[in-house]
Amino acid sequence: MHVREKKEATLHSMEELCECRRLALLAISKLLSKLEVQHFNMDQWKLFGYVTGFLASLYGHRLGVFLNMTDGQVTKAVHCPEKGDYLLKVEEHKTNQSFGLAKMLLSSQEYGWLLSSIQMKNRLTAGSAKSKYVFFNTNASPSSLLTRYLQMAWLEMNLRGVPTFTSLRTAMATFARDRHGEDSEERHSMARFMCHDTATSDKYYAMDLTIKQARKEKAKYANEPKQSPKLTDFKEDSASKVEGEHEEENQKKGDEASPLNLR
Repeated sequence: MHVREKKEATLHSMEELCECRRLALLAISKLLSKLEVQHFNMDQWKLFGYVTGFLASLYGHRLGVFLNMTDGQVTKAVHCPEKGDYLLKVEEHKTNQSFGLAKMLLSSQEYGWLLSSIQMKNRLTAGSAKSKYVFFNTNASPSSLLTRYLQMAWLEMNLRGVPTFTSLRTAMATFARDRHGEDSEERHSMARFMCHDTATSDKYYAMDLTIKQARKEKAKYANEPKQSPKLTDFKEDSASKVEGEHEEENQKKGDEASPLNLR
């Protein structure tokens, strides 16, 4: 219960997630322009925080999906010329045994952010070993500080709370449940896209009922029950039953004492 209360207190609203994406769009464009002119580590870290925050608030993927995203997976993304979008697939993540590849459908602009990150890495590591990961560090490994970069960007956007990839994921999963219904196909479809097990969510991470949901549940019990037997009826029935048992017992004793039963 403590876990549920803690998560409820820090749950991000959908309005906050939408505001995150709106502000991130503006910040990412400015940061990319600055990094093309001159590279500063702080700007790179902020860029990673804004990009992963935008994508996590849209798809609800775990941290591991972003840590394990590689250059090769980005360049091999399936492109749809008619719509101009890209289907990106990430192989390594926590629930790949259950859900397969983690997927994100990216607009051409969002896809461009990832390409820019790869190009920036190529410029910085020219002539030396480089990381295969999109969100990289100087040790050719995935950046282990993505959550911190997300929080830096969130703070700069002046949004409420301290986010993690898990808290954004929880907000998305809770929204799907409350908006579409616990057993709806829409909820389960969204959960599959998030590589999210709804059974686990309902058991461990589900929020307590909102007041609106509580009213709905109360209404199920508010109807008048069917007519119940009156207490006096119960007493009369019990008295009649006892009286009948006494008469039956006396009749039995009388039959046993009858001369017809003597031999």
